[in-house]
Amino acid sequence: MIKYIAKVTDAFVGAVFALVAVVPLLIWSDLNFKTKPYEQVRLVAFVETSGEIELTASFVKNGDCTFNKLGAFVLSFEDGWISVPWQDRDISRGDRLAGDQVLSITVNTSAAKHPLDKLEVRTRHLCGPNAQKVDRIFLSIPLTQ
Repeated sequence: MIKYIAKVTDAFVGAVFALVAVVPLLIWSDLNFKTKPYEQVRLVAFVETSGEIELTASFVKNGDCTFNKLGAFVLSFEDGWISVPWQDRDISRGDRLAGDQVLSITVNTSAAKHPLDKLEVRTRHLCGPNAQKVDRIFLSIPLTQ
């Protein structure tokens, strides 16, 4: 009888643990894998000059999310990731309608003191009825010296 109670207790503890571990994982995966503020991102133009990078990318905006912010980051071996200023080359559009879109920005890289290895453009959108934050890498571009 004691062995039976021990087995039932173990099964109960395992079930509770599974619920506690699996439910947050399912919520996280639902947000990160099903919710896509945009897709089909394609780099159309890229020009790197001394202290600036101009890029243009096309993408398809989905209607489930509202744009919140965009950030540009550069990576160097010596300094790690550095947030760098950027400017919209067209009129500032903020949130966009669902469908085909184009993003044209100029990224100021003059603050970086060392050779750069990579540029990332990252976004935050608020998605769904509860305005869940969804952070994604919009573009990741290796930089050559």
